[in-house]
Amino acid sequence: GTVGWYLSNEGGAHYWRCEMVFWAPASNILACNYSPPHAPHTTWETSVFYELRDDKWVLLPSPVDDSARDTFAQLAKHLPKGVRKPSLWNADPPRLVFKVHNWTDANTAILYVYAASDESRSSKSAFLFTLKFEAEGKWKIVKSQQLSAKEIEKEAAE
Repeated sequence: GTVGWYLSNEGGAHYWRCEMVFWAPASNILACNYSPPHAPHTTWETSVFYELRDDKWVLLPSPVDDSARDTFAQLAKHLPKGVRKPSLWNADPPRLVFKVHNWTDANTAILYVYAASDESRSSKSAFLFTLKFEAEGKWKIVKSQQLSAKEIEKEAAE
């Protein structure tokens, strides 16, 4: 179910209505998948990352800049070689889903990214990105994978 988290950091307090909270195993990092305020009849889901440091939750930089017009510009740079950015990634208002899928270890998160419309949930627009966290919450994308139609069906069923 949905969980409400109230976390504060140096930049102020944030309240997220999380669909799902993912703790990194043997780590102080958590990811929260949530849907920020957005226009009616649109879909926008994203994630935030927090790290517990000295008994304080610190908001970590996100792979997606939600304030930017093209919210997925940074991720598009990491698409598999030869794969063009899906046109729906340029949608305004955003119709994009960016979710933490799971943690594979204490420092590695798998992100599930797709354009949010029935016709776009195809292997042309759904991807998994491997995000590796380093010291002080810095991260880098170390792998990207385009999903097949069968893999997308499996994701949708879960």
